[in-house]
Amino acid sequence: MVSSGFVNSAGMMPRMANGHMNYRTPVLAFAVPFVPVFIACGLIGLLILRFRSGVWRPTWKMVVGTCLLAGLLTLSGFWLLLGTELPNLVLLIAIVGVVFAMALAAMDLIGRLLLTRLLDALQGGRAQGLLRITWVGLSLFVLLWLAGIITGPLPAALSPQPSAVGSLRASATDLATFLIEVAQPQHLNAELGVQVRTPQVSAGRNMAWGLGPGMQHSEGGNALWQNGQTFGFRSLMVIYPEQQIGVVVLTNSDQGFPLACDVAQHALGGSAISAIVAWLE
Repeated sequence: MVSSGFVNSAGMMPRMANGHMNYRTPVLAFAVPFVPVFIACGLIGLLILRFRSGVWRPTWKMVVGTCLLAGLLTLSGFWLLLGTELPNLVLLIAIVGVVFAMALAAMDLIGRLLLTRLLDALQGGRAQGLLRITWVGLSLFVLLWLAGIITGPLPAALSPQPSAVGSLRASATDLATFLIEVAQPQHLNAELGVQVRTPQVSAGRNMAWGLGPGMQHSEGGNALWQNGQTFGFRSLMVIYPEQQIGVVVLTNSDQGFPLACDVAQHALGGSAISAIVAWLE
């Protein structure tokens, strides 16, 4: 397995596929912790403002400053938690978060320009506030919808450090070699090979887990399988040891699992792995 490893070496980097993912995931990943951090920073800022000036009404500069501070703290938290293992994901969250915040600010500005006359016509402060809140809510909905239909590449920045969280890379050829070895060991200890292929935990519906691979029991034969799922990638590999047939399908998209299943089903005879696909779905 010369093209596999937990360390993203300089020699492997040029040959690696770049993952792609839906932008709604990093937007929500940024927004969910950002909101409570912003609220906490805002409350602290209001208390300081109250003690210093005796008023509760923040200035526009204070609001912008609070947003910047909350964003910085949120991204710092992501970096501390995931920066070593998944720096490309942290970078994507940072880029998407900043772009989303800028787009929301632009939508707010557009709303103010478009609704100027209507806001002036509304004499009550509550009516003006309600209209602005409605516009911001509509803008949020539209931007989240757009993020949900846009799929783009992950940054190429990968950690050079080994990690069980996401640094493992392998080629389809290497994984096929791995499957063949698990099914018909030539180098693996014979006793351990038997344990790997022996059901250890029942998963129901003629499914079980061995020491690593999943196992499917059917009239067409017993299969060893495993699916892959990480940020920007989906995959599926299956082998039928008795029939000596198998397939490995790798995709560089978090929307790629249906395609991987479809290719695998066609390669193994259409319905051969339908039970595995149904169980995974």
